[in-house]
Amino acid sequence: MRVIATMMVVMGCAGGTLAQQLHTLVLTGDALPGHPGVSIWRVTNAGDAFAQPVVNSAGHAAFTAPTRTTGGLVRRALMVHDGAAARVLAFETDPVPGIPGQTIRTIRDVHVADDGSVWAVIVTTTSSRAICRWRPDGTTSSVADTSGQSALQVDRHGRAMFFPGVVGSPRVGDDPTTLAPLYEGMPTVSGAPGLGCRATRRW
Repeated sequence: MRVIATMMVVMGCAGGTLAQQLHTLVLTGDALPGHPGVSIWRVTNAGDAFAQPVVNSAGHAAFTAPTRTTGGLVRRALMVHDGAAARVLAFETDPVPGIPGQTIRTIRDVHVADDGSVWAVIVTTTSSRAICRWRPDGTTSSVADTSGQSALQVDRHGRAMFFPGVVGSPRVGDDPTTLAPLYEGMPTVSGAPGLGCRATRRW
């Protein structure tokens, strides 16, 4: 059985009815372009399924998928489909882009902006984390994160907000290397009348 990974794209509404189309992105068994001997692997359990699908306004989709080499090596890949073809951005066990000595263990919090850049949080084999961005031209940028558990959100314009895993201000920026605290210092409670939050915002 071949399992289809699809992305639902909302095309518009007509007469109050939601018009939708399903587009097949990849199939289990498909060969990975640029990676001889590697293919999309069959889904054997929930942990091996296609995961984290996201789509931008141009219909470009990013997702993770299980892969397998002819030699039997199974690992998850971060992939992007530009509407014409899918390509691999990174595999688990690859080096973390731009951070020497760190290897990818898990890929999570996947996002794709309207410019085609893909963002993700990488958990490394040493349990540290990194925020990474892959651009359509093939370049990457990353920054190490030492805050522990964390979360990443990216809007359609490629503006990111990163929430540290410890108490502190969220960080915002247009690239991992430019993330800066949203507030200069923690917000404080203002005086009367009433209660309020006062801080200097960078965003």
